[in-house]
This record gives sequence, C-alpha cells and structure tokens, in this order.
Amino acid sequence: MAEDPTTERIAAAARLIGDARGLGLRFGLWGAQNRFFEIWRARREARSRLVPLGTTLGFKLAVEAP
Repeated sequence: MAEDPTTERIAAAARLIGDARGLGLRFGLWGAQNRFFEIWRARREARSRLVPLGTTLGFKLAVEAP
C-alpha cells in the first residue's frame, strides 16, 4: 500500500484491521500506526485517501488544502 495507496488498497487495509478487532485478534497496532504515519508523511498527495485508514487506526487527521 505504501508504494501505491489506492482507494481500494486503503479500504482493504481498514477492513482487515476492523475484522481483526471484531474477531478479538491481537495484532501489532502500535507498529501499524507507526507505519501508517510514515506513509502519511511520505505520500502527501494521498492524504485525502488515507484518512479512513488513519481513523480506523485511531488518528484524528485533517488534510490541509494544497
């Protein structure tokens, strides 16, 4: 997803996290949050698409106007 953060890939990642939580599965949330923030900083042009995944990971994000 980091190389090509399409709407579909972002939605799939958010679904995966939501499903894991719904099933009570433990996963590396802290690691996922750190990786997400790396992508957020590196892929400024994709921020509007990344917001739903960030929300799923517990971030409250605002996208600045260009």
